[in-house]
Amino acid sequence: MITVDAVRDRLAEIDRVSGHLDVPFRELRLSDAGGLVIGSESFERAKDSTDRLCRSQGIPVGFADRIPQDLLATVFNRLQEDKPIHSGVRLNIQNDRVVTHISEPGLITLANEPVFDEVLAGFTEGSERDVKDLQVAEFRPRAGLVSVLLYTETIDHEPREGDLLCPGISLVHSSTGSHATQVATFIRRLVCRNGMTIRVCEEGHKLRIRRLAQDEFDERDVLKQVRNMARRASTDFEVKLKVFGLLRDNKVPNPEAALRRIARQLHLKKNLLDQLLQAFYEDELGVDETAYGLVNALARVVTHSPELGDVQRIDLMETVGTYTQSRIRQCELCSSILVDCPEVEPSTTGTTE
Repeated sequence: MITVDAVRDRLAEIDRVSGHLDVPFRELRLSDAGGLVIGSESFERAKDSTDRLCRSQGIPVGFADRIPQDLLATVFNRLQEDKPIHSGVRLNIQNDRVVTHISEPGLITLANEPVFDEVLAGFTEGSERDVKDLQVAEFRPRAGLVSVLLYTETIDHEPREGDLLCPGISLVHSSTGSHATQVATFIRRLVCRNGMTIRVCEEGHKLRIRRLAQDEFDERDVLKQVRNMARRASTDFEVKLKVFGLLRDNKVPNPEAALRRIARQLHLKKNLLDQLLQAFYEDELGVDETAYGLVNALARVVTHSPELGDVQRIDLMETVGTYTQSRIRQCELCSSILVDCPEVEPSTTGTTE
């Protein structure tokens, strides 16, 4: 099992081999061999960067995927000559040779390791929690996008016998600026290793880490936001677990119809619906015909299905987390899923400031 220290070391290594180059878009050219050329310099390019180049010049990505590299180079380079784009772009480069992402220049980009350290600091700030108690539920390092899920077994809640829920914290960060930095509460169900995230809110609005231009914000300000968000995400763990467990009080008359309705609402493909139904009927602790059982079936698919892309998975994990903090019930006439706000008193020990 990977440790928190091992995650930090891996992030530091990713930072070490990463760099960027700001160039005018009009100077970019594709080579017949599949490279990216800027003047006399040539780089390999990852698919994400190719997709961005094609979209910028109006070339359908599906079309670009199907044609030979030399033909794609001819089409793109001709468009660059006929209708050059005069804005600048940032090439995000790994190992001095592979362009992994293309993003906007001028935005603050933060290395992975200091962001991770601020999350750990926020987790312990103002509490008796210790980073040594954290375990790594998941670590997904991708080119330009990192996802880390951490949890602690020092706090738990047991909605039914043998069903332990443990809290933690999640981090999604793009060192290239291609995705917003997100810090949220994480809940892990130990029996099946499902996970879900709960965004930090204030007065009904989601709090966000603002990504502004270099001349308006500096790195220290953004890191301070990250720590503050991590501290807020780490408050009232016990209350969040209790609210999730209360979903067991919400009986669902027709759970299969409800799951199909959820799948339609979330625009899940049929194969994911099949996985959702299978997850419901094959729960490790038996079929649970309550809102709690529905949420855990969805969490299982979101956590473990290999068919979800990174961004879709991150978004769906947040949706599942929203369900855990709501009262979910089913309309007996049409099987629609109705969501009400729970009435649970906040803890007297947690803080939001």
